[in-house]
Amino acid sequence: AGGARVAGRLVVLRKVQLGEAVVEDVRAVVLEGDQLNLRDGLLGMSFLENFVFQIDTKREELILEKR
Repeated sequence: AGGARVAGRLVVLRKVQLGEAVVEDVRAVVLEGDQLNLRDGLLGMSFLENFVFQIDTKREELILEKR
């Protein structure tokens, strides 16, 4: 996300669920260690492309609407 090159392994997650939003067969990359200093991970477009989404910065909410 920040332009750095890192080593990782491509996987397909059977299901990713965020609240009531569910997507099956999501492509993801698993990094060894904490190469990007991310404690909780990064939600990418392989999940988000299934939704029309907005970020409400005032309420600190991600709003997802299924496509």
